[in-house]
Amino acid sequence: MNASLAQVLDYDDTYEIASLGVSHPGPAVVPSALAVCESEGCDGKALIRAVVLGYEAACRTADAIEPREYEFWGFANTQIMGAVTASSILLGVDVDRFVNAIGIAASSSPVPNTNMMWSLTKRPMSWVKDAVGCAASSGVMSALMASRGFIGTRNGLDEQDGYYLLCGSRAYDEKKLVEALGKRYRLSNLSFKPYPTCRFMQSTLDSVSILMEKHGLGEEQIEEVVVFVTPFLAEAFSVYEPASMIDAQFSMPYAISRIICRDDPSPAWYGEGCMNDPQTRAAMKKVRLVPDEEVERKRAEQSILSPKVRIRTKNGDEFERQEYCAKGHPDKPFAPEDFTGKFTRCLEAVEMGDRAGRAITMIENLEEYGDIRELLALFIP
Repeated sequence: MNASLAQVLDYDDTYEIASLGVSHPGPAVVPSALAVCESEGCDGKALIRAVVLGYEAACRTADAIEPREYEFWGFANTQIMGAVTASSILLGVDVDRFVNAIGIAASSSPVPNTNMMWSLTKRPMSWVKDAVGCAASSGVMSALMASRGFIGTRNGLDEQDGYYLLCGSRAYDEKKLVEALGKRYRLSNLSFKPYPTCRFMQSTLDSVSILMEKHGLGEEQIEEVVVFVTPFLAEAFSVYEPASMIDAQFSMPYAISRIICRDDPSPAWYGEGCMNDPQTRAAMKKVRLVPDEEVERKRAEQSILSPKVRIRTKNGDEFERQEYCAKGHPDKPFAPEDFTGKFTRCLEAVEMGDRAGRAITMIENLEEYGDIRELLALFIP
């Protein structure tokens, strides 16, 4: 349940190759690890270790299966490997049972969504997204089964078993699962979202935000915002009447309207008052998406998703920006205050009161806690 909810705002972390997202490991790894920690009474150090290695498994699986066929959009097949790894480590399984856990997870993995299953071009959007709840629960179950002696395939991620075929991989490279293991952890290459929207929009929103700040623009001064983007996204993200919060998360006009109206990123973006506000509707109409073959070429050939933004003002000025990646990418990392600010704004939406500050302090000192349930108690309403 927590894994499903972790993605509900589309505010989750992303593992990217170049600047193209290829997995959302956090919503599977962290809730799975917390669930097993709570059940087993694990300490903070054990949680940290399990989360780091769970991310490693998910991200290395993504490295090995990419590039995939363009139709395959879901990440459940990488997320389950993160969930089963974190869970197995916390359950204390030995190497033999861990091999079985991986095999069970490979055999029971949800297949990835196709882009049609997301209903991006036939709205309203599917609320399932990556089906991360299914991936997380299957990962935990696979670890529990293996810990009790259940036997699975012994070659779950070896090329001979063909797991990569279920992932839609065009060039499976199993060496990427283990090369230089332990030398540099993939967690340090993670991207974090500054905006509660699809990762594919983030660099565009950064470009708009930078232009607004640099030139001192307000919504009332803007005549038009033109976004040059891949042909598919130009169609899929041109949504001017989002039917739900999920629809709005995949609407470029809606997200840009929040930026040009200078609305700080938070869950409040999807409040009923905000979505039905006349100013929001007017601002959305100023946005136009244009298919661009050069942007598409970089996506297809270099795994770079870098749309270009052009803002035209009512007095005829034009300003352009094309960010390679959004803030939160390893090349433009979050500062500590970016993390705590985002965390606090999210908790304010569920009226956590003074517990937000206490939670931040506990998380920053996680390795000192002997039982993780002390932290989890803060999040019980």
